Amino acid sequence: MFELFPFRRQRSAAPAATYDEALRRFHQLQIRERSPDDGCILNERCHSLLLDHGAQTDHALVLIHGFTNCPYQFQQLAPLIHQQGHSVLAIRLPRHGCADRMTAALAELRIGELLDAVMEAVDIAHGLGRAVTVLGFSMGGVLAAWLAQNRADLQRVILVSPAVGLQALPPHRHRLIGYGLAVLPNFFQWWHPKLKTERIGPDHAYPRFASRSLAVLIRLGLAVRTQAAQQRPAATAITVITNPSDTVIHHPSVERLVQNWSAHGATVVAHTFPVEWNLLHDIIDPLQEEQQVERVYPKLLQWIGESLQPVPVV
Repeated sequence: MFELFPFRRQRSAAPAATYDEALRRFHQLQIRERSPDDGCILNERCHSLLLDHGAQTDHALVLIHGFTNCPYQFQQLAPLIHQQGHSVLAIRLPRHGCADRMTAALAELRIGELLDAVMEAVDIAHGLGRAVTVLGFSMGGVLAAWLAQNRADLQRVILVSPAVGLQALPPHRHRLIGYGLAVLPNFFQWWHPKLKTERIGPDHAYPRFASRSLAVLIRLGLAVRTQAAQQRPAATAITVITNPSDTVIHHPSVERLVQNWSAHGATVVAHTFPVEWNLLHDIIDPLQEEQQVERVYPKLLQWIGESLQPVPVV
């Protein structure tokens, strides 16, 4: 079913007041994941992940995975962040992480349920840390950008390769394509049409995506870009990390997003990986073929650490 007004129905913020409340709410989330109402029986590695320290810490980080992947994408990065003394919550986005990698679950993906999921994650994180930072990759980066626009209770928002626009689509036709795919009959597209399921890579991620889920991603990106052009983000400290070799995201769209945020008075810090590294789009999942996490992670951890420093008051 097509969502006509998906951004008018997201849940209200309800931050956890204590560490114990955060644990209770995360436990409730776990119960829901083990008793899915959408028919998606989860891969055991793909449940939402909490790495805590037995008490509230100074910082809690919410990690949001990419399109067709799951929290296991952060299998190596999350523990490294946790080792630095931070609480880490890697959430599973709706209809992702099914044990059946050929599932049709993504055909039913809705914008509203994605927004509800990230809002709930931030609410839980407030009981885990005295300050909350969100880091999102790819589609997770788009959701992180939406949170930056709409939640003022975040210390910082970190976007890594945010898919607010896609290189494969003509920029001036994003709106037409996004809404067209949302109303046309669904079809599936292989990430690698020749190799299909034989491709070497993460076996916890889907080898294909639904056209209607792509429509959700496109429309989310459009909504974030439109909102950023019109008003100041609620979270005024934002870090944007990009990879010049990335052939998935539309770099001018990301640059325009940064420009709009800066023009509205937000503090935006931009970092770019060296072009000579020739990185692939998914710089996070260590199981991706041709991955370079041994050089990417130290940089990411450095930039995350810098992002957690108090924002100067101007």
